[in-house]
Amino acid sequence: MATTRRGAAVTLAVRELALPPDGSSGAPGRLVVAFNSPNPPPFFVLRVSSADGVVVAEDVTVAVHGSGPTDTAALEDFLEAARTHLDVLESQEQLSPRLRQKRDYLRERLPA
Repeated sequence: MATTRRGAAVTLAVRELALPPDGSSGAPGRLVVAFNSPNPPPFFVLRVSSADGVVVAEDVTVAVHGSGPTDTAALEDFLEAARTHLDVLESQEQLSPRLRQKRDYLRERLPA
């Protein structure tokens, strides 16, 4: 298990699981389960892939993603994207049921 930090507010504990090869690229896939320590669930389940020197970390539930040249950079970018997405959702007066569900999902996983 590895840990990455993003600012002072979030520490993610990361556990990586091997997946069967990706059908499109034939490369082995990875599924990363990342959770806000020290309170495991709720957690993010991230699909991590890489191609041409770019690593992409995507939450499999809400399709928020981040990218970077390394796993750590992709996770940091993912956290920034998730925070930004949550900020936009919280600024809206009206949300569809699907977007409310997405907002609640992100709220549970990101610190205030």
